[in-house]
Amino acid sequence: MSSVESARVHSRTSATVGSRIGACGAALVRSGVLAGMLEVLGASWSQASVALHAAMTHELRRRCEIGMGGLQHTDKRGHHGRMGRTNVARGAVLAVTCAAGVLGGVVPAQGGAPHASPSAVATVHAQNADCLGCHAAIAAEWAGSEHRSSFVDDAFTRAHAIEPLPFCRGCHAPTASSKSMPSELAADMGVACTSCHVIDGALHAAPGDGDGPHALVRTTAFASADACARCHQFDFPDTALRLAPEPMQLTVTEHASSRFAQVACATCHMPWAGQGERLHRSHGFAASRDPAVVRSAVVVAGARPRATTIAVALAPGIVGHAFPTGDLLRRVAVYAQPLGAEAKRAKVRYLARHFARVQDRPGIVVRKAVTDDRVGVGEGPRIVELELPGAANEPIAWWVVYERVGHPRGRDERAAYVEGGIAIAGGIVPAPTPASMPHNERAAP
Repeated sequence: MSSVESARVHSRTSATVGSRIGACGAALVRSGVLAGMLEVLGASWSQASVALHAAMTHELRRRCEIGMGGLQHTDKRGHHGRMGRTNVARGAVLAVTCAAGVLGGVVPAQGGAPHASPSAVATVHAQNADCLGCHAAIAAEWAGSEHRSSFVDDAFTRAHAIEPLPFCRGCHAPTASSKSMPSELAADMGVACTSCHVIDGALHAAPGDGDGPHALVRTTAFASADACARCHQFDFPDTALRLAPEPMQLTVTEHASSRFAQVACATCHMPWAGQGERLHRSHGFAASRDPAVVRSAVVVAGARPRATTIAVALAPGIVGHAFPTGDLLRRVAVYAQPLGAEAKRAKVRYLARHFARVQDRPGIVVRKAVTDDRVGVGEGPRIVELELPGAANEPIAWWVVYERVGHPRGRDERAAYVEGGIAIAGGIVPAPTPASMPHNERAAP
């Protein structure tokens, strides 16, 4: 079974459960029964199930035919099954948030086609094919890009299987309706030519010369960060539960306050390609999967200021936003490990937006950023010091890695599932000699 098919099966299962308990979910929202128990985007399902199960048992039994062991359900072949407490809570959270207009059923402003029919998707696919047929070089670049694979990418497929939300599909499959799983046609297009260039039925482009065989609306806005903002800056989708919106991604805001605020996103992420009449902006969209781009974004230096301390300084390089940016689960990991005869575990510190579940208003717990120690946030370089007791006479290795976290596993950051990463810098610092040590650290004669 392909990753798309697996995600589709998972979504159908969730939809079946959600449809069975949707009515009672809406009733619970209206009655306020879930106040103080609903945790959105951050609680593990096992934690949520404990809180939700007691509150929902009576109502779910009455309205959704709940048995003592879980939700009774029947599949298409007439087989009966039983959903455990965790899955009941999962379906309950999905149904309740959909009913509240928090997660499901809301197409974010950044993208999505809420009423796209199969015929409309086919029309868009044909239009996109026309673009690819005439712009061969650009088509080849786009075919290998993260835009093209935005919905079928393995990392997204795994994340979407855990949280199959319309909110995610609005940007990752913008040519289809976000209310259901996209067709193979829409999934295969990902973020297509038409997703960015067709606005209100007109074909848009950045300022330039000539229109070619079709009319173009050329605007400076299309060449600015505003053209990227629809999918690269948005709030958590549970704004209705919060006292104030909480940014989930804020790359455009970071760009506006950076030293490259007057430099368009395309300058770095769509560099010039081709020659002569074929000169164009690359549509490979180099970003977090490109080692050269990642390494150019930060300047790193390591030192050993004390016998048992490694200090790593990180400063912004060629980057017009915080590093890392985008997905809230991206991080920079700074490691240090003694290289003595006895194996010792590496010490690590993660630079990221650090989130916690906090009570934002009475009875409502939400996920909020509590600290932000990414490179480029605040003044000066980011200095990370790692203490390694017992390593005074051993060489110490240090290294810095850009990590893409697929999904957290509890509160321990080290336990997170890491999808992939890019090594940025590193080195080995030898054990200090007496002459190189600070006077107060030298052994007494």
